[in-house]
Formats: sequence, C-alpha cells, structure tokens
Amino acid sequence: MTSTVATLSEPPSHTRKQRRSSIVPSTMALYALFAAVIGLPMVTNFYRLSSSVSFGTALAALAIVALQSAHGARARFTKHVPLLALVVTLGVALHLGLAAMLGNVDLVRGLGTVPLLAICIVGAAAAADLLSRARQAQLRHVVHRCTQVLLVLGFWGGLGLPEPSFGDWSKPIFPFTEPSHFAVTIGPYLIFTCITSRTSARLAYVGAALLATVLLQSTTLAAIVFLTLLLCLRLRHVLIVCALIAPLLASLDLTYYLSRLDFSGEADNLTTLVYLQGWQLIGESWDASHWLGIGFQQLGVFGSDVSAAQLIAAILHDADASLNLFDGGFTLAKILSEFGIFGAALLLAFASILLRAAARLHRHVTRLRHHAPGSQAGEIGMLLACAFIVGSLFELFLRGIGYFTPTSLMVLASLWMWWKQPTQEASA
Repeated sequence: MTSTVATLSEPPSHTRKQRRSSIVPSTMALYALFAAVIGLPMVTNFYRLSSSVSFGTALAALAIVALQSAHGARARFTKHVPLLALVVTLGVALHLGLAAMLGNVDLVRGLGTVPLLAICIVGAAAAADLLSRARQAQLRHVVHRCTQVLLVLGFWGGLGLPEPSFGDWSKPIFPFTEPSHFAVTIGPYLIFTCITSRTSARLAYVGAALLATVLLQSTTLAAIVFLTLLLCLRLRHVLIVCALIAPLLASLDLTYYLSRLDFSGEADNLTTLVYLQGWQLIGESWDASHWLGIGFQQLGVFGSDVSAAQLIAAILHDADASLNLFDGGFTLAKILSEFGIFGAALLLAFASILLRAAARLHRHVTRLRHHAPGSQAGEIGMLLACAFIVGSLFELFLRGIGYFTPTSLMVLASLWMWWKQPTQEASA
C-alpha cells in the first residue's frame, strides 16, 4: 500500500525530465549568456589577463554550461555532446600527428589547446539549448538590447571619450582592443536586429551603424553594414540608399579606406599587408605540408618567409614583426593553412549552410514586408542562428583573431541548433 501511494504521489521520472527540459530561461539568464559570450573574452584580453581571447572564450563556455544546469537541459541537446567533443578532439590530435610526420610541429602548443576545443563544443551545445527554449519575444528583446549597447560602445570609442583601460591600446573601444574586433562582434547582432525590425527601426539601426563606421573608420564595419542592407532591402532600395549616401561619401576623405583596398605589390598599409600575408601563408603552408595542412595552432610558430611578412618586418623595424602570423589575419587563412584540404572540405560544407541561412534571413524580411503572420515556434531562435552563421563571414574573410572567439562560440551553437531543429530550408 505504501509503495502504491508513493507511486501516485511522485510523477514518473520521465515526466520530471520533461518538465525540467521545458523550463524557459529567464530574461536575466539570457542577458548573462550574451554578457558572458561578449564580455569575458574581450575583457580578459583588454586588461591583458590573457594574451588572446581564447581563455575568456573558454570561461564564457563554462559559464553558459552553469546557466544551462540552473535552467534544465534537454536530453536531445546534450546526450551526443561528449561523443562529439571526443571525436572532434581526437580528429584534430590525429591530424596534428600527421602534420608532425611531414614537418616541424610544436606538439605542446597544439595539444595544449585541444581541451579548449572540447570546452567550447560543450559550451556551444549548452548555449543552443538555452536559446532554443527562450520565448520568441524575450529572445528578440534581449538581442536588440545587446545591439543597442554595442552601438553605444562604438559611438563612445569613435568619439574618443575616455576608456577604462591602462592606456596601452592605440584605438580601444571598451572592451575591444581595436575597431575590427568590435566590428566582427557586432556584425551578427546587427544583422539579426535589422532582420527582425520593422522598416523604420531597421533604417535607424543601419543609419547608426553607418555613423559608427565613419567615426571608427572601420572598413570591416562598412562591409557589415553593406551586407546587412543586401539582406534587408530589395535591390532597388539598396541602389537608392547608395545614391543617397554617395554625396556624403564624396565629401569625406576616403584615403584611409582606399589604402586598405590597394592590393598591388607596392602596398605599404599594414592592414593590407596583413591581409596579403594571410593568402601567402596559405600557399606556403600547403607547399610545406603537401596540401595536408601544418597542424592545429601551428601557423606562425616557426615564422614565415612570405614577402608580405618580410615587408611587415621591415616597416615595423623588427618590432612585433610576427603581427598576425599566428591568426593569419583572417580565420579562413588559419583554417586552410593548418588543415589543408581537410579544412577546405569543411569550409565548403559550411558555405552550403551559410547560403541557405542567408536565404532564410532574406525570406523572413520578405514576409514582414508583406505583413505575413507572426513567426512560428522557434523561428526567432533559428533567425538568430542564421545571423551568426552569416555574420561569421567577416571573421572568415576580413578580420579573424583565432579559433576561440565570441563569434565562433555562437556559430558552433548556431550549427547545433541548425542540426537539432532543422527548418524546411535545412532539411530540404
């Protein structure tokens, strides 16, 4: 009799799991998630608590796992994570061993960073779980506020107002050490915010981003604004906007921007040279490794003989001559250099998802334009995932700072959401 009463008074274990997995994360939890993703990597680097953003990104991943534990966890978002982390890290380690048989490899550096990869995979899955369970309006509100805060930080830095730093960064935008880091971080948030806003608000956000671009003189941010316009507006509207801002551009001194678009052999702008160096490093690495890649975290460890690197060293008079050798200048250069044809195959698969994500974002804007019914369940979460996937273009092709960054952590989470909650586009 006692056992019968106990059975009736306690819900089955699977019911308890279902209730626990249906917990909606609070608004404060979502703010904490994005604050961890953006703030921890950048603040630790800004105050030189670490030499890169990798350590802060790992801390952010662990913080997200703690948030997920406090707000339940869906089994289908977590049960395959340890196996996935194990497979990926073993694959990276095996490739590193292959690279060691083909040339010089710093095994301590390579293997020592592999745990960070596992931590980020676990943290990304936890972030995907939390974002997929958030309410639509709640998630939209929080991300819009993040965009607004980032724009304010951009204006603050662009106007040259005092920054809470040690004064040893040339163009800081707290908590970012330089404008390009700010630009690649705000990119996905700006895209999502514009995609999910009405026309008037969308134009206001684009206008604010254009103003920040002028204040910060950031070519990367200019490219982000242009892509956002392409995603949000019809082609004829993009042409109209370009025609309206053309007189303003004609009145500005564009020498700064044009110097970064000079890819001739006589280029002496450091930003341009770093970009050229990234492409040259790919060729050098492929030749040295027979197209198989030089190994995880090996780019720049043993220096480089490419012409752009030599010119950078001459300009800097051997001070910080290894500028951007370790990260390649942009993430595509690092992936292709270190993983060779394997990295190329991975990027091709990612490109397919990226194109479908961009199409999905544009279709959502079209539905808003025609006053279509509201978003389906999970729609806002998937739009955010698509925004991060598309926004990763800027780290891939323009300005990357390594593998473990706020954007890369969220891209992993977005890919996890794409796989676990396939939309019609993803499953077609």
